[in-house]
Amino acid sequence: MKFKLLPTIIISTAFITLMSFGFWQLQRLTLKQTLIEHINQKIEQEAVALPQEFKPSSDSAYTKYKISGKFIKDKNIFLYGSNFALPSKAGYFIFTPFLSWAGEYFLVNRGWSESKNIAPTDNDDEITVLLMLPQKAHFSTPKNDLKKNIWLSVDLPEAAAFTGLNINQSFYLTVIEGNSDLLLPHAKDFTKIRNNHLEYAITWFSLALALLIVVYGKCRRSF
Repeated sequence: MKFKLLPTIIISTAFITLMSFGFWQLQRLTLKQTLIEHINQKIEQEAVALPQEFKPSSDSAYTKYKISGKFIKDKNIFLYGSNFALPSKAGYFIFTPFLSWAGEYFLVNRGWSESKNIAPTDNDDEITVLLMLPQKAHFSTPKNDLKKNIWLSVDLPEAAAFTGLNINQSFYLTVIEGNSDLLLPHAKDFTKIRNNHLEYAITWFSLALALLIVVYGKCRRSF
């Protein structure tokens, strides 16, 4: 049996590529599992007072805090998206600057509504929140429409410029408890992260195995 160089290179490259995709999906699986465990650990803890001039670390995400102050209700930002509780319906997460009694501005996700035409009536001066670290928008995500005030990503520097307030640009906050006519997320909602990477890994490994079976069959017929 003779192997021709070019087909051998192509088949070997395809096999290595398929296997590498499989192992990459296993790495993604581990990362997602670690993230879910981290969130579960954080949301089970009691809420503590948010320190003044707090500088978050990567471990700070999803930590539960209490903060006192007031909402600046004429500076709402509307982030387009669906809610965990109503995944089939599109609507808006209403982000509003919050001025703490210590004099710091924070961008706060107050909850979700099907319409922008709503004036939330929550009057709490103390809210329970989760600390959220901003994520860089995917390159395919359209830019925020500032003229229509329809946002597709949380951009804290852009939010500060849009509202004209000195909003903290290290993190934002999401209300999980309080008196509100908006739909508030439950802390457990943040653990509902799609984690299909094991299935993806099996698919890539199966394709690699199928390639070997095809090659083996051709080799047997060549004898």
